[in-house]
Amino acid sequence: MRLPQTSNALALAAASLLTCATAQAKDPDTALLVRNAYIFSMADTQKEPFLGYMTVDANGTIITVHPGNPSPRLHASSTLDAHGHWIIPGFISAHSHLWQAAYRGLAANRTLRGWIDELYGDNAHDATPEDFYWFTLDGALDHLQHGITTAFNFNYSNHWGAAPSEKDNVDHQQFRAELASGMRFVHGIQPTVDSHDHSRDH
Repeated sequence: MRLPQTSNALALAAASLLTCATAQAKDPDTALLVRNAYIFSMADTQKEPFLGYMTVDANGTIITVHPGNPSPRLHASSTLDAHGHWIIPGFISAHSHLWQAAYRGLAANRTLRGWIDELYGDNAHDATPEDFYWFTLDGALDHLQHGITTAFNFNYSNHWGAAPSEKDNVDHQQFRAELASGMRFVHGIQPTVDSHDHSRDH
């Protein structure tokens, strides 16, 4: 399991803490050593939080989660002193509309109905499929930066009939953005009688 590549990786230590090896290890390929961290691993053998350390390899995979101090023989390309800050598994969002991140703050002075009309009727309707790729990627990366590593994403449906190509398919562009972000996701769609879902083509 991979850690998200964000500036807040310390706070986002992914849910793979659940299954990572907990034995102390010396790995010449250790890319990152995080020490002096207050770790909530959620592993069966680590029910209680503890002050300890973790190591990550060059691919972003957590290889060690262990109480106490690392061995002096353990060397890493980079070492981070967490100064007692928490490391926890990533949060899960059960209801996200990642593409809406592009419209944050829109119609803040309107009621819910007014906000929906302005978002869907006056703005999103005119966005291109490529726009939705970037909107969704922005929302996904924002989730990761704030500790949400998994999301059930309700996507903007393809209201323009059968797309002539994959790049013109709104659902497919949002699916590509979810993949590109590196987060875990469920791709929610609302298929219509005149649309074809390309999101499962791969």
